[in-house]
Amino acid sequence: MSDDRAAPNGGARRSGSPTDLPRSPTAVRLAIVTFGGTSRATARLALVGLAFGLLACGADGGEPLRLCGDLAVPSDVDALRVSVLDETQASEHFSAVIELLECPAERLTQLPLDFEVPKITANSWLRVQGLAGGAEVLRVELRAGPDPDRARIAVALTRQCLGRACPVGQTCLDGACVIAPEAGDARLSCDGFAASGDGDASDGDASDGSEGLR
Repeated sequence: MSDDRAAPNGGARRSGSPTDLPRSPTAVRLAIVTFGGTSRATARLALVGLAFGLLACGADGGEPLRLCGDLAVPSDVDALRVSVLDETQASEHFSAVIELLECPAERLTQLPLDFEVPKITANSWLRVQGLAGGAEVLRVELRAGPDPDRARIAVALTRQCLGRACPVGQTCLDGACVIAPEAGDARLSCDGFAASGDGDASDGDASDGSEGLR
């Protein structure tokens, strides 16, 4: 599968100093934003601000999203790709790649991660892909529609689904292919998942995601 991630040294850097953000947890903003298949790598702070504006252009703001699970960085995955698609999955409305391993400093960002996608205003699909070396190693898909009572959408990503491909309309949960659930399904819950990771990057520094993208 194609991978439109920014080069490791060209990713967006978060604003402010490390002390500007709380350690646990905070919103992770998106490094690469694509609309209608067109990619814009936000490599500088000015462009990060533009991406924030794009996310918040709707009157209702963004849709809070939490990614959690037992995946280790970087041995299982080194990046995550989040996409919002239309009801038929034929059109991609939004896509972003979150780099979890920064080179050459080898700084790790571990699960869980909190950030926002554009507000979901129609029946849509949410797709989360785990990437390793630019290749997809995990995919979880779910259906999501507008829900004013929803605090956030949780998506649990587990090692049991590494390398597991499922037919269209199904997704991997707990190591098995099942009918893709709707947002809020208990099987997607982040309850019980703490910060993951194996810290195997030499001389690296692990983060639980509270400092966002760098």
